[in-house]
Amino acid sequence: MVHLEKYTNSYVNIILEGEGTYNNSISKIDKYFAKHPDGYMFTPRWKNRRFTHWDGKVHLLKCVKDDYNILPLGLVKDLIHFLQEKNIEFTCSKDIGTCFFSDKNHDFESFYSWVENTSGLSPRDYQRRMLELALKHKRQCYRAATGAGKTLTLYMIGRYLLNHNKNFRILLIVPNIGLVTQTYNNFKDDYNWTDLDKDVGMIYGKLEKEEKEESLKKSFVISTWQSLQKYVKSDPEYFLRYNCVLLDEMHTAKNEEGVINSIMRLAENAEYRIGVTGTIPKNDLYVNTLIGNFGDIKQIISTKELIDRGEL
Repeated sequence: MVHLEKYTNSYVNIILEGEGTYNNSISKIDKYFAKHPDGYMFTPRWKNRRFTHWDGKVHLLKCVKDDYNILPLGLVKDLIHFLQEKNIEFTCSKDIGTCFFSDKNHDFESFYSWVENTSGLSPRDYQRRMLELALKHKRQCYRAATGAGKTLTLYMIGRYLLNHNKNFRILLIVPNIGLVTQTYNNFKDDYNWTDLDKDVGMIYGKLEKEEKEESLKKSFVISTWQSLQKYVKSDPEYFLRYNCVLLDEMHTAKNEEGVINSIMRLAENAEYRIGVTGTIPKNDLYVNTLIGNFGDIKQIISTKELIDRGEL
């Protein structure tokens, strides 16, 4: 018997009940979620496997202490499917369901009217779909082609959450420093966020220490993983303040041992986790890493569809 319960907003805890240690359900789950990274056969660790005893795989199931075998929470649906397929009995705590679905009533039409009135922009149907999915399911990955207006969508997700909860704290991670300032300027000039300086901060290398410290206190922080890396090491508890993490170019988080994934693990209070990208990696390990951190991958719109609509 296996019991699944929420460990944090980052992990599900898998508790084994009434089984021995040899070839038990935990071992089967560990094997199922262990995948090869690209190029593993060329690494010194693999070449020296006689001494390292490495099987060439990254094991997403982690044993942190007695009775605590944790798996990235976004993989819980795949885990349940695996348990059912293998006829392994399991129970599941109710709090896991709340991680993937919000029963709050949302007045999206009023919000779209507000966006149009404040920015002069009318969100497209697929941008609306991403917003609505994000708020209803709280953690998902969206694949949308370049030109689909992902920045506006991330803006809408952030503004909706802040408009309905002033205490919310949001972290938006973008791929490079240029996009930090570009996104900030998009929010200010294109979307007309009038009190932007009060609510939104930027963290990147060229800022003075005092500016960074002030930005860290803002409700909505835009940064790169490179700029946040030192906080992972020096102040890991900093990431506990965030209720929502948004990731642009989500495929950059494919490395299970990378900085972005460390941030996602540390952001234990982030119940909303949304990633957007135009590219999904093919390697099973990288796909599982993205799903583990953010949730199911949803195809939103392709380049061909944008061209057919005359929007590219």
